[in-house]
Amino acid sequence: MEYLIKLKEAVLDIIFPPVCLYCSANLIAKEKEMGFCDNCLSKIVIHTALFCPVCKARVPETKKICHKDSPFLLGAATEYNGLTKAIIHQFKYKKWTKISSLAGRFLIHYFNRLGPLNFQNFSFAPIPLHPKKKKERGFNQSELLGKILAEKYNLPLLTGVLSRDKETKPQAGLKDWQVRRQNLQNAFSVALPDQIKNKNIILIDDIYTSGATAQDAARALRQAGAKKIIVLVFAKA
Repeated sequence: MEYLIKLKEAVLDIIFPPVCLYCSANLIAKEKEMGFCDNCLSKIVIHTALFCPVCKARVPETKKICHKDSPFLLGAATEYNGLTKAIIHQFKYKKWTKISSLAGRFLIHYFNRLGPLNFQNFSFAPIPLHPKKKKERGFNQSELLGKILAEKYNLPLLTGVLSRDKETKPQAGLKDWQVRRQNLQNAFSVALPDQIKNKNIILIDDIYTSGATAQDAARALRQAGAKKIIVLVFAKA
């Protein structure tokens, strides 16, 4: 059976040669699983610092140097541009879950580049989807990324503690910042506050654009007694 599957894949590769989903270059065998060529992926620039979520200023340590009323610091592996946008699109909307390992690889690279910052007293928590949305998609992309990071760094992964109670419109279709903020207002609550109180939390998501999702999720965590909060994403706009 396995031989027949491999034979079928080989025949399909001859008839329909696999190409990079971004530049359309022919893919070699080791690139095929991810769908993007190494040449494109090598152009992704990985950051080396945390950021202010308001003005995007670089933050050298886990300390706020500006906009100190913000409830969290922002960690982003890279920028949201044509290539990373294509990666996220395939991941979320084409349901190519294998790309989680690709995005996870860049997140780990970024995490390692943060140098001496101590995250050993933090726990990971994925941004949840509304149950209806998760059923439609079949997975939560933030949870897949969280599992990769928690396993790599041997840190707790707190799934189920943060709940998405409000079924909201897709943020991608809302251009105005105020509309995005209102759409996510009071969308999250903490289902298990005992697991959050006095904890340092790294909140995992795939992308940071207006910040409305992160702001409301962080609000819920703060109300439940969380101490330091870092929102960690694959890419930021």
